Amino acid sequence: MRLLPLILAAPLLLGGAAPGAGGGAAQLGIAPLTIRMGDRQSAMVRLTNHGTSAIALQLRPFAWSQPDGSDRLSPGTNLLLVSPAIARIAPGKDQVFRLFHRGEGTPSELAYRLLIDELPDPQGDGGRPAGPRLRMQFSLPVFAGPPGDHTPRLAATAQGGEVRIINSGSGHIRICEPLLRLANGRVIALGMRGPVYLLAGGQRSGQSGLDCIAPGTILQSADGQLGEGIAVTPSCP
Repeated sequence: MRLLPLILAAPLLLGGAAPGAGGGAAQLGIAPLTIRMGDRQSAMVRLTNHGTSAIALQLRPFAWSQPDGSDRLSPGTNLLLVSPAIARIAPGKDQVFRLFHRGEGTPSELAYRLLIDELPDPQGDGGRPAGPRLRMQFSLPVFAGPPGDHTPRLAATAQGGEVRIINSGSGHIRICEPLLRLANGRVIALGMRGPVYLLAGGQRSGQSGLDCIAPGTILQSADGQLGEGIAVTPSCP
């Protein structure tokens, strides 16, 4: 099955236009930006058109996993349903989209991405100037699973200069930029610009630029979310 690239984040008020879009550029408000399915395994997202012309949108759910240290999106999931899947939103109006999750019997939280694509408007371009124009695409994280406390459990291990962060817990964690603090106090970025999501049962990896990771190295986050940090299993003798 073909795997699609991941778009990690969407701001609260989104807009984009290529040259020629002029004053009719679409601006899309999205709430919430992270969707958590409740005990009833349902949720909703509200999209608001703050622009001056109508916008046609398609919403598509994808299963989200991290099997080999990178984010993967898999199309064709039948566990997460969206209604309506396509809608046209007039200027100044909003549309509520409802999500329904059909998964049962999993002890861990399940993760999805909801892709929002701008479509060509079947009723015309709403007075937008002619010319090439970028169409918007956004991605929202969606988390679902049985009721209960889904807690992440992190560990970090090194192979050469690569550091792999593993989440063996039953829930995700969102980390601001992961950093390494060496035994001598030096701080090194791992090239994993945040926010970085670690899904339940998932893993992410980053490069330190070092030949190997010495004993005493600690994994931390730029915002202090990991507290004192996590000891990295070293790759140096």
